[in-house]
Amino acid sequence: MTEPSTTPLAESQSAAENRLQHEIARGLSLCAPGPEYFRALVSTLATTLEVEVVLAAESASDEAPHARPVALYIDGGVLHGEVLDGAEPELDAAPFHEASGDRFRWHGEGLRGAHEDHHFFSRHGIDSCASVALAGANDRFLGWVAVMSRRPMPDRERVRGALDLIARRTTAELHAEIERRSLRRDYEQLENHFARHSVELQRANSSLQREIGERVRVEEQLAFDAVHDPLTRLPNRTLFMSRVEQAIAVNFRERVYDFAVIFLDLDRFKVVNDSLGHAAGDELLRAVAARLVGSVRPSDLVARLGGDEFTVLLENIAGGSDAARVAERISEELARPFTIRTREVFTSASIGIAISTSHYTSVGDIVRDADTAMYRAKEQGGGQYAIFDLQMHLQAVQRLQIEMDLRRAIERREFRLMYQPIVSLQSGDLLGFEALIRWDHPVRGVIMPADFIPIAEETGQIVPIGLWVLYEVCSHMKQWSADGLQPLTMSINLSARQVLDPSLLGHVERALALFGIEGGAIRFEITESAIAEERARPVLVSMRQLGVELCIDDFGTGYSSLSCLVNLPLNVLKIDRAFVSALDCGTEHEEMVRTIVALARNLGLTVIAEGVETIQQVRRLEALGVEYGQGYLFAHPLDAEATKGYVANGRVCDR
Repeated sequence: MTEPSTTPLAESQSAAENRLQHEIARGLSLCAPGPEYFRALVSTLATTLEVEVVLAAESASDEAPHARPVALYIDGGVLHGEVLDGAEPELDAAPFHEASGDRFRWHGEGLRGAHEDHHFFSRHGIDSCASVALAGANDRFLGWVAVMSRRPMPDRERVRGALDLIARRTTAELHAEIERRSLRRDYEQLENHFARHSVELQRANSSLQREIGERVRVEEQLAFDAVHDPLTRLPNRTLFMSRVEQAIAVNFRERVYDFAVIFLDLDRFKVVNDSLGHAAGDELLRAVAARLVGSVRPSDLVARLGGDEFTVLLENIAGGSDAARVAERISEELARPFTIRTREVFTSASIGIAISTSHYTSVGDIVRDADTAMYRAKEQGGGQYAIFDLQMHLQAVQRLQIEMDLRRAIERREFRLMYQPIVSLQSGDLLGFEALIRWDHPVRGVIMPADFIPIAEETGQIVPIGLWVLYEVCSHMKQWSADGLQPLTMSINLSARQVLDPSLLGHVERALALFGIEGGAIRFEITESAIAEERARPVLVSMRQLGVELCIDDFGTGYSSLSCLVNLPLNVLKIDRAFVSALDCGTEHEEMVRTIVALARNLGLTVIAEGVETIQQVRRLEALGVEYGQGYLFAHPLDAEATKGYVANGRVCDR
């Protein structure tokens, strides 16, 4: 017969300890800093540990064990502040001062006889005592917390667990209390000094009082600014990380309660900055901060990490369902329009959630996982939330591996180019090709652009990869020309990061000259976000001066103002494949395509439709005035050798 791994007694003890920690955490989690905290501390410990006396004391000198009381609980009553001063002065000889040398001290029984000469212990009949020392930076002794009883105190580990649980925050609160006392003493000393002087000095006294008051105000403001964001006045990264660390510490030994970290990133915030200006963007951030605070409980912590990133710490929750409801409430609040400088502005947020049930021991880990979940939500289209799970972690690890492998992919010659034809919808004649990159990963096999280009853009690797594509395309074009093939236009994709690279223009000139390519044979396809970037304008104008053509890619899926289309020297507009595939769904999508074509014609732009897969789509596009198409109907992407044969054989779509 197999014995159980734990006895009923052990399980009962574990449950009791868990209840104890939960009661302590609940008693202290919602109380404000300062005097209220110490009153709550001694009362909570007395109630949960069932002792008659609890004392919190601060250091009275740089050398232990001298200390003065901060809060004292005796038989249901709490003394604090001025009421406590002088009430119980004889503390230095008490046995719990030994905790300053050894962080935790234990006297389970026998103190009544051993300390008959000690006023405090004999007056209150103390027989047992346990204490924990509180040490700040550089192990400076700040004080201690002691629990005392008139009865023996048998459960050492239970008491120690309770004192360890409150030690971290109590140390921080005590440090702040000591600083407040120091400022108060400075002020009182100066006030007493001037009070002893004659009436003639009263005016100077009043002036100096104002000066001291201003000094206190400035120091308090500096302390506030150190842990708060200057724009939104929300807690900053430092304060947020500290609070999360406290939550982890409370739950380190046993899961006292669940908590969650929410990570938010505003969707398309850059559009507001670029279109309305940074001042409007700052105003939007302040408005978002206010709505976030209004969406959570007073005990929850909303912080701004920087930029358009916000975080929320939810404590005392019932698991992921509570966190999901908060995320939904936040999404609803942010979905309402904002009025920014008399204009209505709409935004949303991608929200990631990490729950403490994963037993985190590191602040960095739980914030990282919430950030990972946020990126998953953003991949779903924005305005969504996602809860972190193990699969996301595995994907994040794979993503990191791809990022590392990308850095060596060029030198290892792991990239290759494929070419997809662009043809006339009316005649089927070949216009040119779009160059499409593939990554032949040595372990994972062929990786498609959608799986590595976004990572390359985030890390900056898109710049060297893009230059490789440019030179490789020009090299192929030179070879095909030497083989006697007709000159064709080759389309090359450029991201916003590539367009803003200061070396790009020089490389384009060098590649054209090196391979003897006419500028008009190269067409750069650029996204709407890149065109909307003001700094891209002079680069694009210089490109056109080289004869290179410019195409706005995936039109209709991003953001572009009419002024961008009018003021830039564009040649081609590409209709995104989503509009083409939707042509089979009704006239509404036809009207959208018709509007795009009319706009392009008014601007003198050639129109190309992407993702053409059926003859029916060709007929509808042609009827709507679209001139050229690209898609599987004409050909799948071809390698360099197959592309050469495609051109040589004059292969076109079978109409």
